[in-house]
Amino acid sequence: MNYSEKKTFFDELAPQWEEMYDAQKLMRINTIFNNELSFLKSPVLDMGSGTGILLPEFYSHFNHNSFILELDISADMLKQAQKIHPVNGVKYTQSDGHYLPLKPESFNSVVCFQVFPHFYNKQTVMKEIFRILKPAGYLVILHLMGHRELNEMHRQAGHAVKKDRIISAEKMAEHLEAHSFLLNKTVERKDLYLVTAQKPSLL
Repeated sequence: MNYSEKKTFFDELAPQWEEMYDAQKLMRINTIFNNELSFLKSPVLDMGSGTGILLPEFYSHFNHNSFILELDISADMLKQAQKIHPVNGVKYTQSDGHYLPLKPESFNSVVCFQVFPHFYNKQTVMKEIFRILKPAGYLVILHLMGHRELNEMHRQAGHAVKKDRIISAEKMAEHLEAHSFLLNKTVERKDLYLVTAQKPSLL
């Protein structure tokens, strides 16, 4: 699956993307942010941001001087996000997560929500995230289901994403450690996949 095909797939999903997140899912996201992710700091990169599902959480956790970058390969997803969340302090950038158009050590937090399986070279993405994080900056990999459930869902979702896979949270943690991240938390069950890690403060 090449970049163009995947971009087209998500462009076509953009108009109905918000419908996939009902009140129950949004409440779950809110609970996760309140209980598990209160440490996040601005500036934050919302990587694979879609239509801005996480923006309400960022608004409630950061002050008015905060900076949020919504980044996605789909221009249509970002256009929808701008319509739904027309606020200050947010920038929208179309880009491939493998090649971030960002300066080194420019973000305190990177959140990858429901996106990591779609990266074809996860090692490259880890290196890019490490590069753009400030010392002591945080990485969050979050899904609302475990890796087996997620992989099966993608298998049934159609040609564009049927081969998009993610490894277990435990193995993901090992890969992050191999890329010099410090692990903070690893949780996986059928309804949650959460890995939080930190760039060392001294390199």
